Amino acid sequence: MKKQLVIVVTLLLILLLIRRVFGSTITNITRLLPRHATRTFPTRNTSQIEQIVVHHTAGPENQTPKQVATYHVGPNHVCDSGCPGILYHYFITRSGKIYQVNELETIAWHLAGQNTRSVGVVLAGNYDNYPATRAQLKALHKTIKAIERKVGRSLELTTHRGECPGCTQCPGDYLQAQIASV
Repeated sequence: MKKQLVIVVTLLLILLLIRRVFGSTITNITRLLPRHATRTFPTRNTSQIEQIVVHHTAGPENQTPKQVATYHVGPNHVCDSGCPGILYHYFITRSGKIYQVNELETIAWHLAGQNTRSVGVVLAGNYDNYPATRAQLKALHKTIKAIERKVGRSLELTTHRGECPGCTQCPGDYLQAQIASV
């Protein structure tokens, strides 16, 4: 009995150490988010992915993936009749929690003309008003590495503004400057 307890405690300590070293996990909530009743995103092979595009929600700090998905599914600034679902692949909260919100094979509509070749990662908050948190930047780095592992190669890192100069402020002045440190 004592030997079993030692083994259980040792395994728990190893799990805690792994979590501390590698950080929190990425939680896939793709199937839990609101979807349009009739519209669907097209799909691709992950071999088509060449870049990761960083965005901000430009909304409140505590904005959730469900709130953003609900906005995107209804009539919005991108789709007059609503989009098929949330327009990104990953969502990072201010505390650094990472959610996968679309499969990598999904061609989400986060950047006109670049969607087939890119993965959209959005950080909750408005980075015209304040910088991203340290936890978010660490989570962004972790997300980039996870995506690159899944596609089997390094990808270009860019921002919405970087791919569409003059058409948007996204991901905000603060985050645009912080991206260089990721």
